[in-house]
Amino acid sequence: MKEIVLKLYEFDELSKDSQEKIIERERWNVMEQCMDAYDIDYKKSMEAFEDMTDTRVYNWEVGYERYDFSYEFKYNDPIYEHPTDYNRDIFPKNLCGKLLFRYINNNIMPHITKGKYYSIGKYIDGKYNYKCRRSRVILGYEDNCPLTGMCYDYYLLKPIIDYYNAWCTYPEGFSLEDLMRQCYDNFFMLWHMDKALERAIGNKVIDFEKCEGNYLDVYPLIGAVLQKELRSVLSENVNKSISRNMKIKATKYGNDYRVWLDYAGDYRNENIE
Repeated sequence: MKEIVLKLYEFDELSKDSQEKIIERERWNVMEQCMDAYDIDYKKSMEAFEDMTDTRVYNWEVGYERYDFSYEFKYNDPIYEHPTDYNRDIFPKNLCGKLLFRYINNNIMPHITKGKYYSIGKYIDGKYNYKCRRSRVILGYEDNCPLTGMCYDYYLLKPIIDYYNAWCTYPEGFSLEDLMRQCYDNFFMLWHMDKALERAIGNKVIDFEKCEGNYLDVYPLIGAVLQKELRSVLSENVNKSISRNMKIKATKYGNDYRVWLDYAGDYRNENIE
């Protein structure tokens, strides 16, 4: 039989070296707990979007290094049946042009459009009275988070809103399948960047107390976030010479291994698995 005696110390009683080791250990624990909480909210937004669009995401994964996903439409029933030729039936994933715009307008926009928010508050007889309402006439869909109330809703809805505002400028063959892929790609890319940012903070790439001296390390993170937006800018109707110069510069930065494959800062913590 053994008798084990443990001496317990308060944090302030520990040596400076021991305090730093504990802080380092708990910093990662707290970060993981925060990301677990964020993941729950991300998943709720994704599930609500799946229900609204009759789609299903499967074989998905997201981490600070990469993300991947597949998706499908839940139903294969045509929304338009040709009276004589079934080969000309139109399925949701094949909707393009005006038909796609009408589908978005009739089946998605009503779920994400809300009346303009009004509120007023004032004191009456020493008691504060507050009233609020939403307009039934003036409607809006910008910056709404109607699925769960969390900002992650907007990550999914932004491509739909962009399309709704400028559908005439999209390629003729742009389909509902393309639009859904944009929605999920935007969502998972930002989820992935959220994890990468947390990892970078954990690796002390971003030190909020010394922001002035580490902008070169912050740049890759900002660049990675903007990469998705740059793709769409470079592929749309811009001046060819400008587009060519931008692509040359983008390729130059894109070939920098340290910028794009290690932007979470693991090169600073080789012992971290």
